[in-house]
Amino acid sequence: MSEKTMTVNEYLDGVDPDFRTELERIRKLVIELVPSVEESMSYRMPTLKYKDRALVYFTASKKHMSFYPSSWAIDEFKDRLQGYKTSAHAIQFTLDKPLPTELIEDLVLFHKRQIDEDRHWPDAAPKRLRRCFVSERLCSTMTGRHAVQHSQRITARTAASDRRG
Repeated sequence: MSEKTMTVNEYLDGVDPDFRTELERIRKLVIELVPSVEESMSYRMPTLKYKDRALVYFTASKKHMSFYPSSWAIDEFKDRLQGYKTSAHAIQFTLDKPLPTELIEDLVLFHKRQIDEDRHWPDAAPKRLRRCFVSERLCSTMTGRHAVQHSQRITARTAASDRRG
């Protein structure tokens, strides 16, 4: 798969044909369960979004595939996921041990309900605003150009303090 993968179909074109069949099964199932999903690529993974939020991701690696339904769904159905390698966000499976249709349905519908209830991660709560010493306004971001300005300002303050010191 190339670095410039732009669509789910382009991603799947680059996957092993046997893995592609399994990922297409999952894709079709999720679309049947939640017809309003929108396909996109996020984090270089095929993503099915619901209400502008990622409902599921799926990927293929050399020896396994992964399904990302949400940490909440994985935690909710952890007893049924025994025998699969899981992390906080992903479930790994193989062609020899695919995810059962009923389990995928339950994982997807559980996460859909969480989105419908507008559940968010605790760390997605609004960040505490601080007075920005670069722009002199309230801000919570330290990314991109703004972060560079912060860095330059800190460097300048440190140099000035060293000269006085």
